[in-house]
Amino acid sequence: MVCVDQSVQGQGRARELIEYAKSMAKERGLPILIGTDMENYAEMYMHLGFILYNKTTATNGVTRYNLVWEP
Repeated sequence: MVCVDQSVQGQGRARELIEYAKSMAKERGLPILIGTDMENYAEMYMHLGFILYNKTTATNGVTRYNLVWEP
């Protein structure tokens, strides 16, 4: 899970955390899997190099976005 305090949102902190996670995953040769139910977060992850591999809408109307980044 990636989250930053509201007081520092919009300052690139989420990008820093994701880039750190990507560097650790690359060292280990592992993918990163992300799941979110917020479209704007899915778009942010795609902007950071993740690929959307599944999008499912439940009967309650909630859409889940599953993304992957591979080294």
